[in-house]
Amino acid sequence: MNKRPRRQKKGDRLLDRDATQNEIMCDKAVAVMDRLAIQMDERWGVDRLPELVSIETAQKYGAALAKLNAALKAGDPKEVAHRAQVCMRGLKAMNDEAEAAGQPKASADYWEYDIDGFKFAVMKDGGHWMACKDARPDLRFFTMREIGVALRALNIDNPIFAEIKKHFPQAQIDSIAERATDRETLDDPIPW
Repeated sequence: MNKRPRRQKKGDRLLDRDATQNEIMCDKAVAVMDRLAIQMDERWGVDRLPELVSIETAQKYGAALAKLNAALKAGDPKEVAHRAQVCMRGLKAMNDEAEAAGQPKASADYWEYDIDGFKFAVMKDGGHWMACKDARPDLRFFTMREIGVALRALNIDNPIFAEIKKHFPQAQIDSIAERATDRETLDDPIPW
């Protein structure tokens, strides 16, 4: 099945100052669909809704996504808006079908995430690890403590991050470049 398109935030001049009007319009059309898709992920689990409905319904949604992706590739804002609306109707139809079939919703014991294809979950309580893993064997599970240890290892307390959050409170870290640990490997004349 084709992957659901994600917003690219083309309207942000800092992130993509060379975006064309058509690219921005396409991105904004996908934004509305993306919001609904996120709500469905929260309700049913990340990308699980097509697994909870009939093959025919899942295939129809897959075909709708393929057409949306083709419209995005063509850069046609009018067609993207139309296809995004079709996908939204598909999401709502799958939701209704899953509800009618009594399919299990996502657990409140953990939060699921998908970051560029890396799917994982953060558990509220590490003591429920086995039950969570039994429910979702396809996910990698982490505890809040593990998340804290990872953030500390990334030096998230660095004053640079604090300044960024101070001036841009809604800024999000999208990636972290690898850095050299040996000062000799840096070809940088600045001594700090």
